[in-house]
Amino acid sequence: VQQLPQYLEEVAYLDPLKSGFRRGYSTETALVALVDDLWRARDRGYSSVLVLLDLSAAFDSIDHNILLQRLEGLGIGGTVFRWFSSFLSDRSQFVLTGGQRSAARPLTCGVPQGLVLSPPLFNIYVKPLGEIIRGFGVKFHQYA
Repeated sequence: VQQLPQYLEEVAYLDPLKSGFRRGYSTETALVALVDDLWRARDRGYSSVLVLLDLSAAFDSIDHNILLQRLEGLGIGGTVFRWFSSFLSDRSQFVLTGGQRSAARPLTCGVPQGLVLSPPLFNIYVKPLGEIIRGFGVKFHQYA
């Protein structure tokens, strides 16, 4: 489980301005970097606009096929890839309330919340977001 985050750091896969779910990075380091960039822009006479996005139900909306493609793109294959594919497939959920249980429904997207492996998978999934934003010449900080 710890090998995936280590691998992402070793191959420098994560954006340098990505702070969430990384060892040595926190909300504090994200805020320091953001404020520093705003002050530097001000010192150079630039205008800055701060846009904050909250991706609601972020972990729940991860498309399994896209995530698996990204894992393949990272060079993850063979037994490890099959394990990830198995980890993501054939999951279901149900609602239990008042002692009554609903019928189980298949989960076709999302990663389980509360597992150590889910945040690194989320980081892999959202990586292209920063690349797209920077393609417009915009500096991009990401937390979580």
